[in-house]
Amino acid sequence: MSNTKPQKGLGCGLKESEEIMIQSKITALYCRLSSDDNLVGESNSISNQKQILQKFADDNGLANTQFWVDDGYSGYNFERPNFQELLAKVENNEVGTVVVKDLSRLGRNYLQTGIYIDMIFPQNNVRFIAINDNVDSFKGDDDFTPIKNLFNEFHVRDTSRKIRAVHKNKVEQGKRLSTTSPYGYLKKDKMLVVDENTAPIVQRIFDLCKSGFGPSQIGRKLEEEKILCPNAYEYERTGLEGYAVANPYRWGNSTVSRMLENMEYLGHTVNCRTYTISYRDRKKRQNPKENWKIVENTHEPIIDFETWEIVQRVREGKRRRTAMGEMDKFSGVVFCETCDKRLYFARGRTIDESKWHYICGTYRAHKTPCTPHSILISALETLVLSHIQHVMEFAKNYEIEFIAQISDKSEKEQKQTIERQKRELAKAESRKPKAESRKPIHRTQHTFQADL
Repeated sequence: MSNTKPQKGLGCGLKESEEIMIQSKITALYCRLSSDDNLVGESNSISNQKQILQKFADDNGLANTQFWVDDGYSGYNFERPNFQELLAKVENNEVGTVVVKDLSRLGRNYLQTGIYIDMIFPQNNVRFIAINDNVDSFKGDDDFTPIKNLFNEFHVRDTSRKIRAVHKNKVEQGKRLSTTSPYGYLKKDKMLVVDENTAPIVQRIFDLCKSGFGPSQIGRKLEEEKILCPNAYEYERTGLEGYAVANPYRWGNSTVSRMLENMEYLGHTVNCRTYTISYRDRKKRQNPKENWKIVENTHEPIIDFETWEIVQRVREGKRRRTAMGEMDKFSGVVFCETCDKRLYFARGRTIDESKWHYICGTYRAHKTPCTPHSILISALETLVLSHIQHVMEFAKNYEIEFIAQISDKSEKEQKQTIERQKRELAKAESRKPKAESRKPIHRTQHTFQADL
């Protein structure tokens, strides 16, 4: 939006030639609003900022006005799309004046705000004005500007401290921190409720994994069946542009993998999966699983515990394709005798097939001082075949003993399963009084025919 008004003169003691040069360039009216700023009320709203800036420009003869607006961006971060666009105009010598409502609208990072005011704008002959703070670079330096910028950063620090305290309190109460709901659920009254449209798809994904399908295979199958991916489904449901995708039926490997490892499908609330170091560094980092905060049975589960355990075991033994697009028969099941980590399938187009081998993946990645244990594929095949022949020979000659050993092994596995189920039952019984005290959740019956 632009607006040209009759020039009234800047009234700053500038030479006429300088005034004409400035008036011929853009007068950038910059507005910014973050969620924290919005809590203050209408005074910091974008509409209010626009009115103040435009009136100031009209009253002071600042022509060629254009607005740049960053709505929903923190003042501590200068990587804002419209500010970066404005900065490009500044560096291209197209902007004569930058006007903001106050210094905090430009930013709340003490050091970076000072760099823009004291270096970048002056170097590009840009006049900077912060109306409410009475800052005008053409009227000379204001000794209080650095102090005001410092207090603006204190506001960010204080807000960050308060937010962390609120999050900590929510975690202690077992409340969910995330503002979005996992695919398969909807948010209602701050609770997760099962989405009857997508929950069967989540169940199908887990069933396919149980049957031996990997994430990429599951993704291709869903794409072939024209099932909307999570973002596309959310876009169809809400109409929010941020969820729009080029291919609405494409399921990425990472999307499927995250779903298969998401404990919230068991009915648990999982907090603190990521963390940030401080308000100065907002990059999210992955938290170790032992630091996660898990509260069980907070909402209706989509996946039963038995299915979950099977899928996790399948995922632990997952077999990845090589860069050449093939998976060896032993991939994911051969382990290093020293560090107990999986061996890595090593092959190449320039390596003779007879020299293909497995090597310790830990040693290859230089993560531990493990030795370079390796074994040729041909040698491994010979060992496995020999062992199979030995077992078959034993079964043939000592049938009764063989059946006894198999039965004994099966009995031990059954006992382990029963013990595990007893432990789960004991946990469930201990949680029963707490669960009954919560508001009852109405279950929804789902019917879904899987095409396996």
